[in-house]
Amino acid sequence: ICAAYLSSQKTGLSSDDMQSIAAYLRQGYGQVPVDPASKARMLEMMIHDKKVLDGQLHFTLISKPGTPVLNVKCDPGEVSDTLDYYDRLSSDT
Repeated sequence: ICAAYLSSQKTGLSSDDMQSIAAYLRQGYGQVPVDPASKARMLEMMIHDKKVLDGQLHFTLISKPGTPVLNVKCDPGEVSDTLDYYDRLSSDT
């Protein structure tokens, strides 16, 4: 869900595709709320992940289903916004 949201912000994934992906994943797997302490810890862990190149987070995202976009740079603020979006979904249920 978070990767779909980031894709909609960074690589042009359509809002309809993003919402379809989120609905499919929520229906199949449910959703776990992310408390603020967990969010901070996740961001800290990502900074030490193998996806960090030259001090920047990189992700594989999609421009449309089945079309990957490799090594998309994302700053911690964008990742934080993504986790906020994920949390807002759980409050919409």
